[in-house]
Amino acid sequence: MNIKYYIKKYTWFIILTAIILSFSFPSLGLIFTPYLTYLLMLLMFFSCLDIDLKKILEHLKNCKNKITILVIIHLSSPFLILLLKPFFSDEIFLGLILVTTISSGMSVVFLSNLYGGIASQALVIAFLSNIFSPISVPLLVLLFTKTNIEIDFMVMSLTMLRLVVIPIVIAMLLKNTRANKRLKNYGTYISIVVLFLLILGIISPVKSIVLSNLKISLMLGGLISVLVIINFFLGYFVGSNKAEKITYGISASYKNVTLSTIIALSLFGPLVALPSIIYTVVNNLFLIPLQLIFLKEKK
Repeated sequence: MNIKYYIKKYTWFIILTAIILSFSFPSLGLIFTPYLTYLLMLLMFFSCLDIDLKKILEHLKNCKNKITILVIIHLSSPFLILLLKPFFSDEIFLGLILVTTISSGMSVVFLSNLYGGIASQALVIAFLSNIFSPISVPLLVLLFTKTNIEIDFMVMSLTMLRLVVIPIVIAMLLKNTRANKRLKNYGTYISIVVLFLLILGIISPVKSIVLSNLKISLMLGGLISVLVIINFFLGYFVGSNKAEKITYGISASYKNVTLSTIIALSLFGPLVALPSIIYTVVNNLFLIPLQLIFLKEKK
């Protein structure tokens, strides 16, 4: 058994360790926070080494199930939150609506590939979800909360260019080279290490906000866990085969919480950002039972 075997088999333990370290030694995670964009680009690059451009175009042509998943991503949880509005303060309600209407996380491409899904389908879903978010998120937040927020379309477009288009283009240029074959041999294992660093970099800066609002954080943790599970199974049942089910389940439940946290902190404040922060923790904790279940099924 080599180190690559253990890295892939115990990905769940690596994720759990990253979360624990983020709360125990946040100064360690702060080292990687300035490099989150580059880490996401690296994760996307390694996720796209096996992706065929023709398959992406085929998925774009057959968008029926993708549209269903987009509806789940952006609308299923906000309606459930709306029913619970009397139980929340205005700040927490706004934060919940913001994070539940936000786009799918770009990491779903790598996660779908890791857990036996279809990376090209996850890429199409994540791309469509994020490309429309400068319009959809402000509209949905306004609809549900009567709060007007502004997301710079040009900034969002440039972010999408860096996080999606550039890594895909580089991966395509290397597709038929010797370097591609070598990179694919180690791509999954490097991506797991990158995911570890991403979790450290995302959670560490907001540790103090969670601990200073511990009671609310625990309540939100329970609620968001339910939302993540519901979204996963809604997406799971849309798929027509096992690979599609895994892809749709992960795409529907794993959010772009980095974006929602940045919006909340820059436009509102720590309490509005708290649901996004808790969503970050829950999303990554949810990956642990997912891998344990899929490993058990393989055995």
